[in-house]
Amino acid sequence: MYTIYTQRTCSYCDDAKKLMIEKDIIFMEISIDHDVQARTMLKEEGHKTVPQIFDNENNHIGGFDELKKALTS
Repeated sequence: MYTIYTQRTCSYCDDAKKLMIEKDIIFMEISIDHDVQARTMLKEEGHKTVPQIFDNENNHIGGFDELKKALTS
């Protein structure tokens, strides 16, 4: 299962979720709008934007562009 960190007003987050649904990939969404712990974790790891996407083994994929590239290569 993939994990996608998102924010409510993020169109790239919506695009990433849509792409995962189109590819029948199961994912868990974690919104940083109200999850202070998740927001802090991303910040501490140096991530400044969302979406931030991690694969089944918790390897960092990146954002929407990186996800799209990984799924189409």
